Amino acid sequence: MIYIKRPSRPEKLTDAEAEKLTQEYKDDHKVVWNKGYIKDTLLEMTHNKCCYCESPLNEQGAYMEIEHFHPKSLYPDEVVKWENLLPICKTCNINKSSYDTKKCNFIDPSEVNPKSYFWTKNFRYVPKNEVAKETLRVLRLNSVDRLMVKRFEIGSVLQDKVESLFQSVTDHVKNPNKLISDVNELRALLELVQPTENYSAVISSVFLNDKNYRQVKELIKGNGYWDDSLEELENVAKNIAFDEE
Repeated sequence: MIYIKRPSRPEKLTDAEAEKLTQEYKDDHKVVWNKGYIKDTLLEMTHNKCCYCESPLNEQGAYMEIEHFHPKSLYPDEVVKWENLLPICKTCNINKSSYDTKKCNFIDPSEVNPKSYFWTKNFRYVPKNEVAKETLRVLRLNSVDRLMVKRFEIGSVLQDKVESLFQSVTDHVKNPNKLISDVNELRALLELVQPTENYSAVISSVFLNDKNYRQVKELIKGNGYWDDSLEELENVAKNIAFDEE
């Protein structure tokens, strides 16, 4: 889960349109929120990922659903309120169901930074407080078969790659021409832990806290090859990465 910067509401979702759609839902329970201009903006907001588990949406059968943070069954006046809408995968939507987020605290990643609520450890979310614990319980963000296996598969590949890169950098520190290729490989790895990537919060946490990564960085920095592009990529990854417990 990463912090989501919510854009302005779609131009087509005017006050008058929102009022009309809300009334239609109240009168006939029409699916008034399933509009292309709403879905497209929400998907772009989260880089085509579920707002909670960061699994990919609209690919390989994982279709996007629209989440009403405050459930529409309890708060129909917010059925198309822009601040109440989030893109979600089917599983998270089923898990959260009509959980009353006004009576019980729950993490809205478009309102608060999840980094304040979780640590990570061994590809798992570790709650820092009761709000995080409840959010984790309801959404099952540490589901082994659905989420942890996928995080582990991606994270383990990155760990293997950065371990190999450490060996390569160690061999090339006295050969600038060969070290350049190592720098490019590091840049490519950092590009894989950006907010656009699936499961990026946990994966970036694992990667940035890996001892081989830290050693590679120090060797490249010590030889004068750490540049602005690497710094920017790392900073963006740090913004979404959790501290490791």
